[in-house]
Parts: sequence; C-alpha cells; structure tokens
Amino acid sequence: MASTLTIDFATGADRDLALQKLQIIVDGAIAPDITIIAIDNSGTATAVFPDATAPEQVLACFEALVNTAGVQDSGLLPDTISLTGDVVPGTRQRTYSV
Repeated sequence: MASTLTIDFATGADRDLALQKLQIIVDGAIAPDITIIAIDNSGTATAVFPDATAPEQVLACFEALVNTAGVQDSGLLPDTISLTGDVVPGTRQRTYSV
C-alpha cells in the first residue's frame, strides 16, 4: 500500500506557490525519482509515494513539510498535515538482509 502525504492550503494562499513548496520537498527527499507529483486536490496539497519509496524518504518529506507549514506565509495549514498508508509518523525501522 502506498503512503499519502496531505495538507490543506491556508485561506487566501497562493496555491501554486504552496504546491511548489511541497514539490520541492518531495524532489529533495526522493531524488532521483521524479515521478511523484504534488497535486492540488480540491484545496488539499497531496503527494502519493509508491510502495518502493523508502520509509526514511517518506518521513523526511513529512518532517520537512511540518517545518515548512509552521512558517508564516507558507500557504499551508500546519494543523492539517496527514501521512497515511504503510509509512506513518513514528515509523523509523528499516529491515536489512545480509
């Protein structure tokens, strides 16, 4: 199951700019995979991470979004951040095979 990161836009926000901020976060944490696109889903910025995305990368996006949304004029509402799916806040374990 994929993980989905969502956050609502603030009232009166420049949605394109706020969406671009989320895309920059995703691009920075998930590079070189450029297939994950942040979209405007009826007033909510959304990024869907495929199963192959490492949990650490998904959590890096979540944590960066928390920090960005907390900044005044970010265009995002920090109280509305949601991470659902296989990776959720608090997931910090990775399995390695030797």
